[in-house]
Amino acid sequence: MYLNLLLGGVLYLHLLIDTAFAQCNIEPLAEKGIKNLGNGYTFLKTYPVSGSEGKKYSYIFSQGTHYVIHLSNSSHNSLGVYINMYDSNNRKIASSYNQETNTFYPAISFDCQRTGIYQLEFKFIHTKDYCAAGVLGMRR
Repeated sequence: MYLNLLLGGVLYLHLLIDTAFAQCNIEPLAEKGIKNLGNGYTFLKTYPVSGSEGKKYSYIFSQGTHYVIHLSNSSHNSLGVYINMYDSNNRKIASSYNQETNTFYPAISFDCQRTGIYQLEFKFIHTKDYCAAGVLGMRR
C-alpha cells in the first residue's frame, strides 16, 4: 500500500512538472519577435524554446543573404536567454551573450558567406523563466 502511495505521488509530481513546462506560451513571444524584425526583413521561422536545458536547431543558410534572429521572453530586453550560432565545422560564429561583460543582446545578425547547415543553440542563464522564442528573418 505504501509503495502504491509513493508511486502515485511520484507520478503526480512528474505530471505537475510536465504541466509547468507545457505552460510556455510561445505565440505572444513569437509575435513580439516578428514585430522587431524591422523593415525589409522577411519572416522565415519561429524557434520555440522551453525548459532549463534550452534547445538546439539546425537551419540551412544561403550565401549572399543577411539573416537576423530576434529573441523574446517575458523580460523587456530578453534577459536570461541567448543564442549561440555554429557553422558547419561546429565553430561558434555568433552569440547574443557576452560572457565577459554579462551582457545580453536581444538579437544577432549574420551575413552568410557560405551556404550550409548551421546550428542554433538557444540557452538560458541567470533566470528561472525558461520560456522564449527565437524569430528568424532574412533580407537579400
